[in-house]
Amino acid sequence: MSETTPDMPPPRPASWPAAVAIHTGRILRRWLRSPVMLFTAVAFPVMMMLIFVVMFRGMIERFTGAPVDLPRIWVMIVVSSMLTGAIMGAGSTVQERREGFMDRIRTLPAHASAGYAGRILAESLRAFLAAPLTMLIALVFGADFGSPAAVLRMLAVLLMVAIASGAFGVMMGYLAETPQGAVAASPAIMAAMFFNTAMMPSERYAAPLRPIVDVSPITAVANLSQDALAGGTSISHITLFVLWFGGLVLLSVAVIAFKARLRR
Repeated sequence: MSETTPDMPPPRPASWPAAVAIHTGRILRRWLRSPVMLFTAVAFPVMMMLIFVVMFRGMIERFTGAPVDLPRIWVMIVVSSMLTGAIMGAGSTVQERREGFMDRIRTLPAHASAGYAGRILAESLRAFLAAPLTMLIALVFGADFGSPAAVLRMLAVLLMVAIASGAFGVMMGYLAETPQGAVAASPAIMAAMFFNTAMMPSERYAAPLRPIVDVSPITAVANLSQDALAGGTSISHITLFVLWFGGLVLLSVAVIAFKARLRR
C-alpha cells in the first residue's frame, strides 16, 4: 500500500521590506549589465561637470565679472543629471511593461506595492550616485564645501531630490505608452538647467524671466543647499523646496497607485 504525500502548504508571502529589497536588487543587477544605464548614472554627470569647469567656467566669469560658485554649479549639474536619468529609467520601465514583465511580478507572493517601491528605491539610488561623484570633480577644481558636516547636510538635501527624481521616473514609466513618450519631459528639464540662480544671479537674466528663475526647481535646491552649507535655515527656501520635490513625490505616488488599481 503506497503512502500518501500530504499537500504542500502554499508559499508564505515575503515580508514587505524583503520583497522591496528583492525587487531593488533585481533592477540594480540589470543596470550593472547595461552600458547605457552605467553611462547615464556615472559618466554623464562627471562629463557634464568636467565640460563646465574646463570649457565654460572662464567664459561665465568674464561675462559676470565674478568667480563661478562651483558648489551651486555642482547642484545644478547633479539635479539635472538626476532628472535626466529618471526619464531614461522611465523608458526601461515602459519596455518591461510592454514585455509583460510587470504582470508576472504581480503574481509573486508579496504585496504588489513592493514592486513599485523597489523600483523607486533603485531609481533613487542610481540618481544619488551622481552627487558624490561630481562633488569629487568640483573639489579637484577648487570648490569649497566647508566642513565635513556641511558636506553631509548638502548630500542629505540631494538625497531627498534623488528620491523625488526616482518617484518621478517611475511615474513617467507607468504613464507613457512608448519609450519615446517617457522622455517627453526632457525639454522642461533642459530649460530648468539654464534658468536658475545656480547658473548665475537672477538679476543677470532679462526682467521677464526673473520670476521664473527665482522659483525654478534647481533654484530651490541651490538655495537650500547653500543654507545647508552655511548651517542656517530659511523658511522661504524650505517652502519652495518642499513644494517642488515633496509635491513631486506625492504626485508620483498618487499616479502610480492609481495606475496600479486600474491594472487589477
